Amino acid sequence: MTKRKETGTPGKSRFSKETRKKSVKAGLTVLAALLVFGGPTYLLYVLREVPLPYPFVALLGLVSFVVGLFLFTRLMEEKE
Repeated sequence: MTKRKETGTPGKSRFSKETRKKSVKAGLTVLAALLVFGGPTYLLYVLREVPLPYPFVALLGLVSFVVGLFLFTRLMEEKE
């Protein structure tokens, strides 16, 4: 087995700050899409099996939709 030689200064990431920022933004965009589309549909479907009152489950679906929309609009504002 060969050892991999470390390059660069210790403690520094091999990814640039811009690359990390774009990666985080992409991950947050995917999370926002999951909250907007998956929250009101699949979350309600999964939580229907849990013994919770239906209005509470519906409220959780609505909250996930609103949080997803808020996150998505904040991400789109940063692009301008």
